[in-house]
Amino acid sequence: MSKNTFVSLLLRLYPRAWRSEYGGELAVILADRQFTPSIIVDVVLCGIRQRFRYAEVWQVDGAVLALWLLIGTVANSISPLPRSAYNHFFQINWIAELAIGYIYVSHYSRPPAAAALFSAKASLLGIIPELLLAVLWTVNLIHPTILGMDGVPHVHGHLITDFCLRTEATVSPATLMIAIPVTVIPAFLLGLAGGTLARSVSAPCRRFGTIK
Repeated sequence: MSKNTFVSLLLRLYPRAWRSEYGGELAVILADRQFTPSIIVDVVLCGIRQRFRYAEVWQVDGAVLALWLLIGTVANSISPLPRSAYNHFFQINWIAELAIGYIYVSHYSRPPAAAALFSAKASLLGIIPELLLAVLWTVNLIHPTILGMDGVPHVHGHLITDFCLRTEATVSPATLMIAIPVTVIPAFLLGLAGGTLARSVSAPCRRFGTIK
């Protein structure tokens, strides 16, 4: 791989808005330097920071939900969580998706349907660990343990215990894809509810401001 190609790949770590303003300058600096591990790590970490700095609300929220799911999956793999903890775990998702709908209507004046779409996109980003697990299972790099409804292993795998799926039925990597509609559709509805709530709250405020 040539140095210019590697520089281009490093720049891709940065958001497009940042690259359009500062990308050329960083490319020149990197082209004149000899790459060392410390420089590469520094560029990567700066890129991640800028991604969060330029990220939209739904992107940050989705990244947090993905991290939350990853934490739950690791904890569940170490020791299967009881049914009550499993049921309560995803309540943070519902709150976050409702909040996204509310924020995009109240602060960014988006219509409720558009706000609901942002909630759905955040939820899709949040289940990336589950989708990655499905891909790794498909190519036989990992075979997860699947718990039954009572938390007892139903399918004995290795390395990791799936968190999004508890079932007594026969499962396959494709089964994990059910997480997409099961997650995205409720997220859209919750975002719509949050956006509608924001609109209903702001309407009396606008009327009061007009009367005043």
